[in-house]
Amino acid sequence: MRKFYLYLIPLVLVAFLVIFNNSIQNLALSLFEKPIVIVSGVSSEIKILVNSIINYRTIIDENIALREGMNSLISKNRNLESLKKENDELRKQLNISSFKKMRVEEIDIFLSNNELGHHSVFINKGESSGVFKGQAVIQAGNVLLGIVDEIFSNYSKVLLMQNPDLEINVKTERGTVSLSRGKNDGMLLSFVSSGEVIELDELVFTSGLDGLPENLIVGTVSKISEPAGGLFKDVYLNLVARDVLITKSFLVFPI
Repeated sequence: MRKFYLYLIPLVLVAFLVIFNNSIQNLALSLFEKPIVIVSGVSSEIKILVNSIINYRTIIDENIALREGMNSLISKNRNLESLKKENDELRKQLNISSFKKMRVEEIDIFLSNNELGHHSVFINKGESSGVFKGQAVIQAGNVLLGIVDEIFSNYSKVLLMQNPDLEINVKTERGTVSLSRGKNDGMLLSFVSSGEVIELDELVFTSGLDGLPENLIVGTVSKISEPAGGLFKDVYLNLVARDVLITKSFLVFPI
């Protein structure tokens, strides 16, 4: 009889496990499900918090960069205003017009003298048309062609930019100011400090400091010659002005 009970007990345990297996599994799941959900929720919240901190740091960095950029622009604007005031004051002291407004009048070129380095032309307007010495002659696009040199009743002589007798004050795109003189088929900027930064193909304009309208296009830098150990360098320009007998030209009158 005792042996029978010994066999019966394992059978009952097996039957119990089979019958209540699903219940045990459900109980186990119910015991662990809530902690798992809680841990998962906490993990998601931690991720959100970390991302928020990272994004907040990025926003702060962007805000700092924007403020620095704004301050830089404010500083540059004030410097430009200061330079403008100094320039205006200098113009008043030198009795130089700013030429902020210009009136142009089309002219005809009826004679060109480029032989033996003369580099000059004659135009069909003179004293009777209000032409004055030192007046700018331009081509389309505000390109400087030459300067009125001699005036007669109904015509005038104009020195072209490459004329060696012509000197004008110019400035580069980077702001270097220099005196330029006609040379061969271009112009030469002399006594430019070796410390000045000038690059090939850089545009060169009139500075307006010699009474000419400001920012007329003169030419582009074609060659830079700088002797070793020298204090100055020579800067050569290619002129932008085109064929004087084909392209329309204009006289510039200040308003």
